[in-house]
Amino acid sequence: MLVLLKKIEDLIQRDFLGRFVRQDRPGHEPGRTYRGDRGEGQRRDCPERNTAQKNRRPPPEGDDSLKCLRVDEEITFGPRDAVPLTSGNHEAIVIDVVTNNYRVKKVYDDQGNAVDILFYRVFKELGLEDGQLIPVRTPLVGFTGPPINPEGMITLTVMVGQAPKCRTIPVNFVVVKQQSPYNIFLGRPGLNALRAIPSSLYLSVKFSTPGEIAEVHGDPKVARACYLAMLRGQEKVVAQTTSLEPYIPGEEARQLDTHEEFPLREDRPDRVLRIGVSVPSEEKEGLKALLREYFRVFAWTVENMPGISTDLAVHHLNVDPRFKSVKQKKRSFVPKRNGVIKKEVGQLLESKIILEVYYSTWLANPVLVKKEDKFWRMCVDFTDLNKSCPKNCFPLPRIDRLVDFVVGFDVLYFLDAFKRYHQIEMAEKDREKTLSSLRRGLTAIGQCRLG
Repeated sequence: MLVLLKKIEDLIQRDFLGRFVRQDRPGHEPGRTYRGDRGEGQRRDCPERNTAQKNRRPPPEGDDSLKCLRVDEEITFGPRDAVPLTSGNHEAIVIDVVTNNYRVKKVYDDQGNAVDILFYRVFKELGLEDGQLIPVRTPLVGFTGPPINPEGMITLTVMVGQAPKCRTIPVNFVVVKQQSPYNIFLGRPGLNALRAIPSSLYLSVKFSTPGEIAEVHGDPKVARACYLAMLRGQEKVVAQTTSLEPYIPGEEARQLDTHEEFPLREDRPDRVLRIGVSVPSEEKEGLKALLREYFRVFAWTVENMPGISTDLAVHHLNVDPRFKSVKQKKRSFVPKRNGVIKKEVGQLLESKIILEVYYSTWLANPVLVKKEDKFWRMCVDFTDLNKSCPKNCFPLPRIDRLVDFVVGFDVLYFLDAFKRYHQIEMAEKDREKTLSSLRRGLTAIGQCRLG
């Protein structure tokens, strides 16, 4: 036990367990420094263990987003991630970051570097002064070449990614006067603070954010240009090219807003449509006039959508009679999700899309799926019903053929590309097969929602 206590005390003194040590321990007097305490109150005249310990700085504080990160989510690379065509050239991961109100390009994600390096020319371009540097005595040693004496160390706040998928972390940069085609080396300390997982195969970096997993893709063209410049000894020429851009907060959000809204009728300003900002002015005014002329064709509520006549189309279920009906065991949901289901079912019953029934042959459970817009979408688990229906030998057209069909047209509209646009009646004999078990009873689909 004594050996274990000594090991723990030694780790605390070496600042490995500092985040587990309470700052306001009972029995300590305020303003006095004790053995093992962290902070700048340590005596400067005490002998150091080595030069590395002398220049060691505590990890920077201020990353508030770390408190609300979703650390339970897995960060993986798999078949859904696209492999760049240039991955066969084994390019480096070169990204952009934002620091000191500038967007800095040519940032090399260097997992083999034990420090984060900021080159002196970039230090000056960022508008920083030499008086802001903290002296560093330990030289930097690379794979080959003589040791490099740093100019000093500075802590800067760095934002990686684009809003809202971004993280802001403080990084301790070592400033050096050396020629390099890169502007920043983001080493292991910065990547670990970001909790980032880089992949040289996919040329991207993934990391956790308070909302979801963010991904930043590297620029293979910039990486190739920097690599060739180093081979040819043209680091100084490449470094002279402009690689800093002023950063304005919220600029990404404005760039992502590619639509403008306009009211369909002057007496109903709440009923608006969206049109692309890239549409030429003359065509935009013509489209607005056309849409306002035929404003009666728009349905703003589900009740205003009469659906498609049964004489035109009816939805049938081609169930194999050899299959037995399946009644799924009822699932339970947390109160928050039950509220979402109750609200959705109320809207569907009010619009007569689903009907209430009392006897069941088939029975399925509702399923809540969180979409990209952060809203819950209620679906029904028709897995057993789908198994009983033979597969269609003539599936929908391939997406590449659909894209080819739009070639030659100037305008693409999405008026019928949203949920609940088309309402096709379900055949009465097949309605009992679409039963769903809810807290308020059994419901069956009266109209099949398409779109």
